[in-house]
Amino acid sequence: RHCLVNNLVNIWCMEIKDNESKNTDMRLDNDTYSEKRCRELCLKTLRELNCEVQISEDDVFEFAFQGYRFAIVYGKGFIRIMLLDWHEIDLDDIDMLAKARRLINEMNTDDPLPCLMYFISEEEHKMFIRAMTDTLFIREIPDTKRYLGNNLEWFFPKVFEFKNRIKQEEKKK
Repeated sequence: RHCLVNNLVNIWCMEIKDNESKNTDMRLDNDTYSEKRCRELCLKTLRELNCEVQISEDDVFEFAFQGYRFAIVYGKGFIRIMLLDWHEIDLDDIDMLAKARRLINEMNTDDPLPCLMYFISEEEHKMFIRAMTDTLFIREIPDTKRYLGNNLEWFFPKVFEFKNRIKQEEKKK
């Protein structure tokens, strides 16, 4: 599973870097929006939130927050926050796979942020549910600690709603 996470994060990193290289907006070239500044600010803020940060070889920040595993990929003035593998379904449970996919689509339609998504691991024979959002992250934000903390906490209502709704679906079996 860790290999799958790293592969997905690598794809996201390449996508972000590619999009940034295509951006010709000169306003993004100043120091406020530099990758280096965003990286430093993000690390500093995560440490202020008492998160123990592991930095992958691809420079992705992995950490725990309130018992859940998160990853952050940074760019020029923004971060992509991912809540990793908080629910899994066995691939043999076709009925629950279909219900989970339907539920993810419904919930993303009703409230698209943070976005729920799923990934299939043939190797582990499981579907993993994740969530993701992008957000501005610059030094001009008055209280980056509270701002990032609120963005991380923003995942939990959606996670709890999904878990409650999937439990109701399991009871219908």
